[in-house]
Order: sequence, then C-alpha cells, then structure tokens
Amino acid sequence: MRFPAPEYKTIQPAQTHQVTIIFLHGLGGDRGGIFEKHITTTLAPALPSVKWILPLGPIRPITFRQGLLESGWFDVPQLATPDKPVVEDGEGQLASLQSIDLIIQDEVDRGTPESKIVLGGFSQGAMISLLGSVVLERRLAGIVALSGRLPLSERVDELKSVHASGTSIFVAHGKEDAVVSYECKLTLSSSIGQDAKLVVILVSGQQSLREPSTYSPKSVDPSFPRDQSSSGRVYGSPRTLAWAILTARKSSSI
Repeated sequence: MRFPAPEYKTIQPAQTHQVTIIFLHGLGGDRGGIFEKHITTTLAPALPSVKWILPLGPIRPITFRQGLLESGWFDVPQLATPDKPVVEDGEGQLASLQSIDLIIQDEVDRGTPESKIVLGGFSQGAMISLLGSVVLERRLAGIVALSGRLPLSERVDELKSVHASGTSIFVAHGKEDAVVSYECKLTLSSSIGQDAKLVVILVSGQQSLREPSTYSPKSVDPSFPRDQSSSGRVYGSPRTLAWAILTARKSSSI
C-alpha cells in the first residue's frame, strides 16, 4: 500500500518564514476545519514566523466503527481493552507516513531545511508523528505528539532509522484519556532510546479539544529524560502545541 501526498491546507507566516510545522489531525478530522480555526485564531498570532501545513487524511472505512467512512491516517481494527490487545494497521500507518514524507520533501525542495521542520499531530496524527520519529531518514527539528502513542513498537528495531535517538520529542497526554492510556507513553523511552530528547507532560483531562487545565512540575513524569519543566497553564487542545514550540525555541535553534 502506498498513498500519494495528501491534500493539505497552508497557513502562511505573518512575518519572515523561519519554521514549518506539519500538523496531522486525528480520526474524523479535519474536514470541518477545527484545527485550522485554532491555528488561525490562536497559534498563528503566537508564532508569526511559522508556516503551517495541515494535511487531510484520506476518507476510509474504519473497522471498529462498523465500516463508517471517515478521514483517518489508518484503519482501527479494534480498540485495546483489558481483555484484547491493540490490533495495528501497520501497513496503513507506514503508507500514511510515506505520504507525509512527500510533503516534507516538497517543503525541503522549496528551501526549508529539515532542521527547521516540525512534525506533529493529535491522536492518530500524533501516532504517525511518533512513528516518523523512529522511521524517517531525516533530522527534523522535532516531533510534537498530543494524545497519542508509538505504534508498531514491537518493530522498532527493524524500522528504526539512524536519526531516531537524536530526535527531540514533546508529548502531552491526558490522565483521563480513555482511548490511549498514559502507560503507552512508557514504550517511547525504551523503544526510541535513552538518547532521545524526550519531554513529557501529563495533563488533567481526556482526549479532546478543550479549554486549558492547570498542571504543575509535579505532573511531569519523572521517568523520562527531559528539559527543565515550566509551571503554569497547559492546554489539552491544539494550544498545547504553541506552548511546546515556544518552549522548544527557548532551548534549541528552532
């Protein structure tokens, strides 16, 4: 299975272009433009030098929803339960990542170096982004994952690129997320490698677009290598991305 580069929307920077963020929606988005609205009204003003690329996942039947046609980066054969392990659509996940890589290459061809490109996403989009941190043969500026997990973790040794352990990764996850458990994050450090620059925050809330919730440095999982955490307000929504990128810009060349 191989997909062409997906359709995408672009939000141009208001100031001189410095960074490109490719942000992937979750299952069922973003045909209604929810993320585009958040970015246009909230993130673009906060990050005026950022160019936003918002790919649209293909419409496909989703098995666990009785074949309902939705925009998604891969099929979901069944959700994980205490009695049943997760069933991965590995072929679909890798095919979608390859299609996103075509967008990355297109951006590189336009003159943006890999070191100035961030790949991120929400839910399914976060999963594809985290898979990219392992598989892509690129030295990206970083990965931002909101409410997702690393898919195909049992195949990391087979799929891992030489750039995997040097990738900067920011993860935000809701403690009450009933779709993807926080424990799934524990596979990241062991799978990608301790050299990965991994920052994880645990946010009150579920997996949804919602208003901000307060967290403290104590909510940051101590088991991960991370930069110094900041206290304040973090958002269980696309606004978390603004916080993540602003934090990254203070500690890197982004």
